[in-house]
Amino acid sequence: MKEHLKILIIEDVEEDVELVRRELIKEKFSFTLYRVDEKEEYLNGLVDIKPNVILSDHSLPQFNSVEALEISQRIGLNVPFILVTGTVSEEFAVTCLKNGADNYVLKGNLSRLPSAIINALQQKAAEKNRKLAERTLHKQNKMLVKVNQELDRFVYSTSHNLRSPLMSVLGLINISRKEVQNKDCSRLLEYFDMMSTSIEKLDHTLKEIVDYSKNARQDVKIEKIDLQETLQICLDKLNYLEGAHEIKKEIIIDGGNIIFCDPDRLNVIFIN
Repeated sequence: MKEHLKILIIEDVEEDVELVRRELIKEKFSFTLYRVDEKEEYLNGLVDIKPNVILSDHSLPQFNSVEALEISQRIGLNVPFILVTGTVSEEFAVTCLKNGADNYVLKGNLSRLPSAIINALQQKAAEKNRKLAERTLHKQNKMLVKVNQELDRFVYSTSHNLRSPLMSVLGLINISRKEVQNKDCSRLLEYFDMMSTSIEKLDHTLKEIVDYSKNARQDVKIEKIDLQETLQICLDKLNYLEGAHEIKKEIIIDGGNIIFCDPDRLNVIFIN
């Protein structure tokens, strides 16, 4: 065992501590052994020593392994806790393991202790790595949800930015066709200019899509906006849609015309 271990052992018999020491030395462990046999010493040891491993006899005059395990769990010290004791019932051993002990070794079979410590340390390390992986995965999932939400918003915005100029062009084509049929071409150049403006807006939206794919997101652009003027422009875009003349349009603004927001996003809201 190359890692140097700080081992806190709860034991009131010095001879038993020496037997544990010999077994660990025999297996070439690098370690420092700290012995305690009272609750207060144990509490101080957990805080001051910050052990890598806790070994505990079951029954001491004023203390026992059940209390020791509960204390280590309560303070959140996630290190191996191994019961090292004399003869105990199988039922008691199983109860200890269910309550959170990592293993138990009988004092009559201390040769098992080194491998029990190694296995417990490996299990704790694996558990720590698993929890770290779970936290990382949870964080990545939250980020993925956020990215998907941003993508949904962008798709929604883009679909309307694409649809609006297309609908405007279609409306202008429709009204131009009717005027040509009526042999009234006086406003065709005006309609062509409007179509050109709509196509330029469509081209601008396509460029935004390319920028989005490069930058993954668009920054919000806060600008000073005349609400009356913006609304009028949006309504003008819709004037040449089929059936638009049947809709009565009136702009009423309460509280002032000037606001601060992203003009592109505001246009999407109004056009929608």
